[in-house]
Amino acid sequence: MEIFCTRPHCLGPVNSFPDLDESDLKSGQQRYCSACNMPLILEGRYLPLKKLGGGGFGDTFLALDLRSPTRRQCAVKRLRPEDNLDLSQLEKLKEMFGREAEVLETLGGKHSQIPTLYDYFESKVSPSSRMQVSQPQSKKLSYLYLVQEYVDGQDLAEELKQKENGRFSEGEVLEILQQILPVLQIVHDNNAIHRDIKPENIMRDRNGRLYLLDFGAVKQVPEGVDPKQSSIFCGTPGFAPREQRSGERIYPSTDLYALAGTCLCLLGGFPPPSESAFKRDLWDRWRSRVPTSDRLDTVLDRMSLSNPKRRFQSAEEVLAAIAQISHRVRTKKLPTHELLGRAAFTGFEGGLLAIALASLLKTTLTNPGIWLLVLPGLIFIQYRSIDLSALPIIAIGTLVVVLFVPSLQTAIAEMAKDYGIPIIIMIPLLASLAGLFAFTFMALSRLIYNFLSSRFKSR
Repeated sequence: MEIFCTRPHCLGPVNSFPDLDESDLKSGQQRYCSACNMPLILEGRYLPLKKLGGGGFGDTFLALDLRSPTRRQCAVKRLRPEDNLDLSQLEKLKEMFGREAEVLETLGGKHSQIPTLYDYFESKVSPSSRMQVSQPQSKKLSYLYLVQEYVDGQDLAEELKQKENGRFSEGEVLEILQQILPVLQIVHDNNAIHRDIKPENIMRDRNGRLYLLDFGAVKQVPEGVDPKQSSIFCGTPGFAPREQRSGERIYPSTDLYALAGTCLCLLGGFPPPSESAFKRDLWDRWRSRVPTSDRLDTVLDRMSLSNPKRRFQSAEEVLAAIAQISHRVRTKKLPTHELLGRAAFTGFEGGLLAIALASLLKTTLTNPGIWLLVLPGLIFIQYRSIDLSALPIIAIGTLVVVLFVPSLQTAIAEMAKDYGIPIIIMIPLLASLAGLFAFTFMALSRLIYNFLSSRFKSR
């Protein structure tokens, strides 16, 4: 069996004990790290198996609870302060770590999608000379641990990396909102604010249930009391709104802002704007790249307003708003480059199909019935079913068919003859002109729409 050492900066944290048997586990006999002599079984009870991750000011390990009848798995989190912190900052971190344990103990029993706290303790160990960093040799070292329910699954950031198209669908994001907003409401009802909502802190277990994790940055805010500014920034700059980054008073809507940023990252498949981007007020420009329906766009837009008092004021308000979003009829708002690309395809493909249909029906391209047959069906199919990357392949395939099937060319044979242009050139030329016309028309329409939208939004 392998046991993982939880001492920070240990040079050989993985320890192998091939002779460790069931009787040893039952007795809780202590084992020590071969690299730094750290006691491996924490509190004589928790046996760390591997490191799950690290970030902020702590590391998390998967462990077995040896006193549990089923040897349940649990997550052990150890406080790991940075080496450059002064004494006051270190005390602040310890206070935050203890508050995380208190919040988990309070809230874990109130909602099944918040991990349950199992234990919280301090471990004093002797220093080791075999370390990557120097340690005081004259006194015991103190490490703080909390033990909580282990969620077997993966976080939303990991899920995003595995998506074939690199993004979550709107339906998937709505389902995330419907699961996480009730959890946030419980947090806020208990006068707490999470302050670090992001894809990495939302975990989905193997049954599809979402959990809100990492309450290390949580702030308890009694009603009517403004939080004091801390020398340690809590949260993630790409998701934290302006009031949180500047140390001003925070609200439940502070978490809603971060949740909106999380949804936009998942929908767009890219990271949030950098901290400097926020300072340059590029949020609106960044979020405009995300394809959403008009109704979801309105909800996310209000959640992410700069003024916290103009956002939704509670998670319940957001739930009521998304309940009105239809899952059946949804107008997809496409990014500009995709919209123009699809418009050009519609014109080009429509031109080719019009030539082929007019030839088969022995009529002319000026017959409006031909276009009424071609364009509506073409627009519906390519917007609903076909990925953007497949459109050029379809267009080229259609062009080849029309070029090499004479019976599909008769509608423009006379025109090609009149202008003295070979029919093999006339067909792609007409199709390209139709594509250019559709592209130009859509570009102008988009400019007018954006202009009018900005004028109405500014009022």
